[in-house]
Amino acid sequence: MSSSKQAQAHELLVSQTTGAQALKHATSAAELYLAAAAEAQPGPERTRLRAKCRELLTIAEALKSAGAQTKTSAVPEGAAGRPLTARERAILVHASNLHGTKYPPWTQEPGDEEFCRDGELFTDDAEFSLSPDQLENLSGWKRPAEIIQSKLPGHSSCKPLMKADCGVDLAQDITTDCSVVASLSSALRNMKPGKDSLLAGMIYPFNKDTGLPAVSDNGKYIFRFHFNGCARQVVIDDRLPATESDRTLYVIDLSNPRSIWPALVEKAYLKLRGGYDFPGSNSCTDLWVLTGWIPEQVFLQKEDLDLDQIWDTIVTGFRTKTVIITLGTGRMSHSEEKAVGLVSEHDYGVLQLDDVGAGRRMLVKNPWCNGPAWASVHNRLDSSLTAALDALSVGPESSHPAPSSSPLALGPPHSPPDPPAADSSVFDDSRAFWVTFEQMTQNFESMYLNWNPSLFKFRQDHHFMWNVVPEKNMSHTVFKNPQFKVSCSVSTTVWILLARHHRDEELALSRARVQADPRSDSCMGYMSLVVARTDGARLFKLPKAAAASTVARGDFVDSHHSLTKATLDPGSYTVVPLHDRLPLPAYSFTLSFFSMAPLTVTAAPQRRVFWTRADTAWTRRSAGGNASFPSYTLNPQYEFTLPQPSTLSLLLACDATDIPLHMAVLWSSPGQRAHYPLPRRVIVGDSREYTRRSASIEHLSLDAGTYAVVCSTFQPNQFADFSLLVGCDAVQVALTPVPAANAGKLPVSMDTLMFAQGTSRARVGVSSQRLARANAMMHVVFDAGHAGTSGPSSSGSGSGGGSGAMHRSGASSSVSSVSSMSSSSSSFRLSVVYGSGPAEEVVAVSGHGEFQELKTPLATEDFDIEPGRVRKSGLWIVVERIGGRFSSEAVQVELFSDALLSLGQWEITD
Repeated sequence: MSSSKQAQAHELLVSQTTGAQALKHATSAAELYLAAAAEAQPGPERTRLRAKCRELLTIAEALKSAGAQTKTSAVPEGAAGRPLTARERAILVHASNLHGTKYPPWTQEPGDEEFCRDGELFTDDAEFSLSPDQLENLSGWKRPAEIIQSKLPGHSSCKPLMKADCGVDLAQDITTDCSVVASLSSALRNMKPGKDSLLAGMIYPFNKDTGLPAVSDNGKYIFRFHFNGCARQVVIDDRLPATESDRTLYVIDLSNPRSIWPALVEKAYLKLRGGYDFPGSNSCTDLWVLTGWIPEQVFLQKEDLDLDQIWDTIVTGFRTKTVIITLGTGRMSHSEEKAVGLVSEHDYGVLQLDDVGAGRRMLVKNPWCNGPAWASVHNRLDSSLTAALDALSVGPESSHPAPSSSPLALGPPHSPPDPPAADSSVFDDSRAFWVTFEQMTQNFESMYLNWNPSLFKFRQDHHFMWNVVPEKNMSHTVFKNPQFKVSCSVSTTVWILLARHHRDEELALSRARVQADPRSDSCMGYMSLVVARTDGARLFKLPKAAAASTVARGDFVDSHHSLTKATLDPGSYTVVPLHDRLPLPAYSFTLSFFSMAPLTVTAAPQRRVFWTRADTAWTRRSAGGNASFPSYTLNPQYEFTLPQPSTLSLLLACDATDIPLHMAVLWSSPGQRAHYPLPRRVIVGDSREYTRRSASIEHLSLDAGTYAVVCSTFQPNQFADFSLLVGCDAVQVALTPVPAANAGKLPVSMDTLMFAQGTSRARVGVSSQRLARANAMMHVVFDAGHAGTSGPSSSGSGSGGGSGAMHRSGASSSVSSVSSMSSSSSSFRLSVVYGSGPAEEVVAVSGHGEFQELKTPLATEDFDIEPGRVRKSGLWIVVERIGGRFSSEAVQVELFSDALLSLGQWEITD
């Protein structure tokens, strides 16, 4: 067994064992992949083997560092009782390290002793990076009491608080984390004291009696965040970046300046994201990390968006507190920002929905304390807005007037005057404004929704590694993508979340882009999911979006999470993660399934046990086009022999996006190429219609015997590299290239033949010193003016090639010189004849003697060149044309022979 096969066997055992055994198999697999890479020839296969070696080394290191954790059967939250494999545990352990800090999976709530002061205050040694602007304003890292004392010198108490005395008004200043502040603003209504408060499972220490976070005696706080595959522990101290001015480097509650919990939540989140010089995110991703609520991004500019359905859905979720809503703008010019009063590429919180009467409104808040005002209103708060903001107090309930039953109408300047403004000492009315649902869809690019996972009865998570670098010719297939088989016994709704784990390298790339151009695209690639109705087997390529087998196809999103919703009937399905332009070569991912009924989820099984791959190309010699062209026989062909009846799967793949592909499997004999015309009876299977990027035959049952695969493009002279993969359950199929029709023959090229107006027939003499076997081919020259033409003699005399120049192997080939077809309106016939006049005998002819258009090269069958007969009657290559006597055309004729030939000069014989 080869090193590669042995490595695959050990790799499979890694996922089936635990502890020391899993580590042993991972190490063995890495060593064997390294040995296989050393044996492989330079190219894609060696690159793949080296990547597998690195992957298994990573898993082995993670298993080793996990130690006793790999031996436990404890199941992390969200696995729904499904024991994790050794590989999955290793992935989670490896994903614990970010920016020099370890974030271990969450195991239990910390005890009170973690926060008791015993000597010095707790100090976290993690470094928080700051931008140049932030460093310029930084006066040092200070404890909350110090900051309060300096900012509020006349205040009665400098003790920090964890509750709000009145409505919360969160704002960002210098820190570029609008998505975080918008997330906290929108989530406030779900963070109020109570059994369902999101703060209760997020921040420690926590006072269960008051339902609020508690002030830590030793300055240590522990957070439970959701990222990189599971709930994880994030530890910080309470030091905050302070300034000497009135500017702030952290989120502040403008209404409750002594309340520190928002700044602590922000600090913990920014720690795992790399620091306060946050390059940006979206609120959907932020809230997933903070709360574990399922993220969904709704693209508001999609043409097929059902706005009524979306409104009804979010209103129901908002009333039941099962959804948190935020908004994001797209890229805008400065003039557009000024015109609408919104900030480009900025996130906004949604504090309230109003569906009283026929109106549909949203109370939107800009988290930026110095942001522009929404241009469609007079920037005043009506009574309903004041009540909505006050109701967001995170602390004891306060009584305020109920929202107005007559919501403020948004309209042109001549609309009725607004109600009296609210107390500006409590609210900055320019940062909160009502917009209609229609205005929101017109002016914002995305709506971010985070859904309470308790809406579903069942959940299971699957963790996997993915080398996302596409192999050559395979970039438009999903053959190498991770794929999952999903089965259900009853109809159910399923939400499938693909989560990409955070990596240090992505942060470095994002910062580099922002430094190079502050308005550059910060996108780190796109992800999506497809759900297809199958038997659960792996797919070669994706079904078309309109195909019956396509159950759901998610939008490509430029974030770490992509959600796809599907309704599944009883049966089996295949779920395929997709990506586009992810910048790093490999990532770890988590695929989470949320459903109302039990699901069975496993890795999709390979369609075949053994796979063989051949890489080649359609070139000027071999791009013959489809079977309607005589040049079809020039296409690349591979033969294989099956010693027993077998079931095969075949994939033909190409990186070119504009070339339709096809393959046909034929009954054959060893070394035999396909004939033209191609009889239907010899075709045992094909990929049906021509399709771009890839073609496949998923299931082909064959008897024992020899077969050939013909790989073709739709038109002749379409050039590209391609790969052919053949999978078999019974044996490893050996693919052998079938030699080209003229393989091993000497190409002998003649001077270009120029047909002037009024000429229709020409010939050239051929001779050989010994018995030879040859055939002739002809094609139109694209540009006769640059073809090195040699006009034929007008004399009708000439010897059968006796005085011609010697042409040796290495002369240019007629097929290789074809770059484009002429627009000739003539039809041609190529003949080989002995003698002339009444004694003329045709020994070979193109197209069964019929005249043909030169859309593809014309070719004759093989013929013999007999020296004695040539000396007696002469041997001629004859070219005839019809339909073009009033035009000039140039053609090129080439001979392929097993011996050296002598050629005469072209002569007109009309």
